[in-house]
Amino acid sequence: MTDDDLIGRFGAIDQQFERVHERLERVDERLERVDERLERVDERFERMETLIREEGEATRRHFDVVAEAMKLDIKIVADGHAALQGDVTVLKTRQHRLEGRQENLEVRQLALESRQRKLEGNS
Repeated sequence: MTDDDLIGRFGAIDQQFERVHERLERVDERLERVDERLERVDERFERMETLIREEGEATRRHFDVVAEAMKLDIKIVADGHAALQGDVTVLKTRQHRLEGRQENLEVRQLALESRQRKLEGNS
């Protein structure tokens, strides 16, 4: 192999290295663009996480307010129900008393009618 052959081969190897270098530079450029895009994606994810966290906190506060209002409403209904139960008990007791008096009046009426028939029969 002559010097010219060696120089030619080294020249070919240099050209191959140059092409490989150029390809690597293009890959580096593409990777830099990908890195930039990934940074933007990371920023978007961070913003989304912040928004989700803030919305979750707002939802929790709203839920707490609604739950507290429902507790008060349920207590009002329960208190009203208890009061009505007491009123119903009193009304039932009074109804029983009235029914007893009505029966007593019916018995007295029958007795009076019986006496009246006897008196009318004797006259």
